[in-house]
Amino acid sequence: MTKTKNQTILLMIIYGLILMTLLFVSKSYGMDSINDKKKQNLKEEILDELKSSTDELDELGIKIGLKYNTEQEIGFKFENLDFQDLNELHYNYKYGVKIYKIYDDSPAEEAGLKVDDILMTFGQDTIEGKYELRDLIDNIVTKDKMPVKYYRDGEIHKTILHFDEIFSDYELSLTVNNEPRKIRKKYGVGILGFYWSPSFIMSDYSDANDLLSDLSFESKEIDPLWYNEFGFKFYVGNKMFLGMVFSGADTDGSTKLTHPTTMDAIHRKMKFEQNLWGITLDKRYRPNKKVILSAGCMIGSGKSVITLQQRNGNFDWNQIWDENGNSNNDYMKLKKKEFLFEPHVAGMYKLFGPVWLRMEAGYMLGFSGKNWREKTLDSEYTIAGAPEESLFQGFTFTLSPWIGF
Repeated sequence: MTKTKNQTILLMIIYGLILMTLLFVSKSYGMDSINDKKKQNLKEEILDELKSSTDELDELGIKIGLKYNTEQEIGFKFENLDFQDLNELHYNYKYGVKIYKIYDDSPAEEAGLKVDDILMTFGQDTIEGKYELRDLIDNIVTKDKMPVKYYRDGEIHKTILHFDEIFSDYELSLTVNNEPRKIRKKYGVGILGFYWSPSFIMSDYSDANDLLSDLSFESKEIDPLWYNEFGFKFYVGNKMFLGMVFSGADTDGSTKLTHPTTMDAIHRKMKFEQNLWGITLDKRYRPNKKVILSAGCMIGSGKSVITLQQRNGNFDWNQIWDENGNSNNDYMKLKKKEFLFEPHVAGMYKLFGPVWLRMEAGYMLGFSGKNWREKTLDSEYTIAGAPEESLFQGFTFTLSPWIGF
């Protein structure tokens, strides 16, 4: 395994640990400041107060509706009872629904509900069937708790469903003189996420290809490359996300020549590598449950490396490096570093659970403070007359899964 691959694996481990730490911190302490939480609590108190003042508002012809959006109901799936259920479970009542799935780490699981439990009441309401329970869930207007009764193993039990964790979104509606007016809709933009994907930078490699062509390689040895890209982002407030991105790509080639004097075979190899890293800052907007849009920029550093190797004739122990400093083997590494800036826009579509489909497009700009350089064992030299154009500049595109929380 090469040094580059070892470094890639090490980076994956390091940033995996960083992501785990961020997830733990976000779940334990939240990503909002104390002031943000106070503001949110104040908003909720105002909304609850408005909701409780229905009699006074009705006299003015004003009705306020507050509805919370529950992504996976409250942690369980249910269906109507049939005769087989009634017989097998020895259930003698004519109402209720049967639970057939419990989500992990959900309010239902925390309340102790299990598969095959029969839910009988939800709050103060008797559950006649699955459609009635669906209506009750859709019209939840509290963020605190809901008492329920359920049947298990011939006995009726009571428990409480706590809703603190599932109300990230809500919808506020206003009706004036029987005319509905929606005045606010809010959706959460997430806390953190990460992705690993192929990406493309449509750079111009003509200068590098001209050099390789002069060395008898193919005229277009370097084609537009696809990069192996990894990135993560986390919420920092005001719908802003800070993150980091790491990307790399490489290609290689070889050619054979004949020495015009000695007629020895000449073998040449080349390897072209590019890698970059950067810090990203994005602003998100979520128009509905399924879609998140964002715009932002990346600031970072990129490096291009051309490695050239040549062997004349056969390998000979005495000619690897003789006493006069001559050798039949040559090695050269050329490299160029650049400052990178990339504005970009992105869109994400929710597939299921925390998995989204993410697409990002932008334009990369490269600025070089140092031109192409050649490094020896003890020194590094700037190569005179080397082209100054950026090898990173061009349109960028990424399509990948996004794991977000």
